[in-house]
Amino acid sequence: MLVKYTIHRVGTPKLAFPNHPSYWESEYWNNDDGWGHKSTATVFENKESNLPLDGEWVEIYVNED
Repeated sequence: MLVKYTIHRVGTPKLAFPNHPSYWESEYWNNDDGWGHKSTATVFENKESNLPLDGEWVEIYVNED
């Protein structure tokens, strides 16, 4: 399994479950569009990019397939 990263906006829910109000309240960084839904988050290979204001790194685990 590989470790990659996304950027989560501090102050919004990290865990957002479908069919729950928090699902649309979580915000993740997209290099093209800025803050948005986690389904559109940019996935980074490492943490060498600059964080946007209010951003924090979040590890994600990806299958190597």
